Parts: sequence; structure tokens; C-alpha cells
Amino acid sequence: MCVNFENNLLAIGGVKYTNKEKIFAEQIYKRLRRPDKEISSAGEDQSYKFTKGKGTTVWVM
Repeated sequence: MCVNFENNLLAIGGVKYTNKEKIFAEQIYKRLRRPDKEISSAGEDQSYKFTKGKGTTVWVM
């Protein structure tokens, strides 16, 4: 199931924002303390990392 989910996301591609949405995102981004990604990374395909915790399953994208 996970592989199909990732393949579907990769087929769709990254998020595309309007200019108005980009300006809004930049305003929020300026207020983040230590962002680990650039805003433009939303338009890129991101692979996920599967980790298993204590009795729970966590998906990090």
C-alpha cells in the first residue's frame, strides 16, 4: 500500500502555488525560527521515511 501511495504522489508531482499564495507563504516563512526546507521544496517530489515507534507507526514526509 505504501508503495502505491508514494507512486501516486510522484505521478501527481509537487504543489503548484499562485503568486498570491507564494507571497503569503513568504510572509509566514519569515516568522519560522529554523525552517529546515525552502518554500520552493513544496514543488519538489519528497520521499518519505518510515519509522516504527513504540506501538505506533509514524510517517514523516
